[in-house]
Amino acid sequence: MFGFPGADIVVAFAFAAMGFLIAGQYPRNPVGWIMLVVAVLSMTLGDAQLYAVLVYRAGHASLPLGPMAAVLGSTLWGPALSLLPIGVLLFTDGASPRRGGRSSYGYASPATPLSLAPTPCLR
Repeated sequence: MFGFPGADIVVAFAFAAMGFLIAGQYPRNPVGWIMLVVAVLSMTLGDAQLYAVLVYRAGHASLPLGPMAAVLGSTLWGPALSLLPIGVLLFTDGASPRRGGRSSYGYASPATPLSLAPTPCLR
C-alpha cells in the first residue's frame, strides 16, 4: 500500500524464489525456510492492507473480515522484518557464527514477540 505499486509483490517473489532454491537444494538449511516465511508474510501483508483499504476507505463495509484484514495489515510487517536479521546471521551455511554470533540473536529475536503485540484496529 505504501511505496510504489507492486513493491510487495516484487519483494515476495524474490524471497520466494531464493527460498525455494535454497530449501529445495538444502532442506535442513533454515535460511531457505526463513525466506519462504518472509515471502508469505510479505504477500499476506500486502493483500491485507489492500483489503482493509477496500473495506474502510472505498466504502465496501459489507465485505467480510474487514477488522481481521486491518489487524493483519498493521502487524505482519513486524514478524517479516524481524526474521530478516536472523536469516542474514544464518547465511550461508545455516549455522550461527562461532565467535560472538549467538549473542547477535539476542538483538534480533526479541523483536518478533514485540511485533506481534495487538494494535487497535480501524473502526
